[in-house]
Amino acid sequence: MDASRPSHRPSGSALPLRGQADENSEPLFPLDRIESYLVIGRFMRTTKQLSITLPNHMADALKNRVSSGAYASESEVVRDGLRALFAQEEAIERWLSAEVSASYDALRADPSLAISSADVRAQLSTLHEKESATQQT
Repeated sequence: MDASRPSHRPSGSALPLRGQADENSEPLFPLDRIESYLVIGRFMRTTKQLSITLPNHMADALKNRVSSGAYASESEVVRDGLRALFAQEEAIERWLSAEVSASYDALRADPSLAISSADVRAQLSTLHEKESATQQT
């Protein structure tokens, strides 16, 4: 990188079009609207623009969250939803590795701890009957 050139651009400046390197080039997009970082003298985006299609009820729910003021933009709603999904997946993985694996290992070590499939069906049938009776009253 040329030492006479600044290593970063001020907020609000824009990147030139691909292939245009001089400072008088037409800007492609403003940097203050896109998260970026400097890598070996070039700006690299840390975000990626996507186009998605949602069912009407999901699109309406997304727009309602923005219009209510709970979120600043549709992108923010989607990012928050993805964070929640990732957290849920991580919690499931932790549960599987901690509790399910331990139960499996214990059962392998002592098969007498196992419950027969007939016993499981009977217990589930009893629970179902109790739940059905509760809902009917």
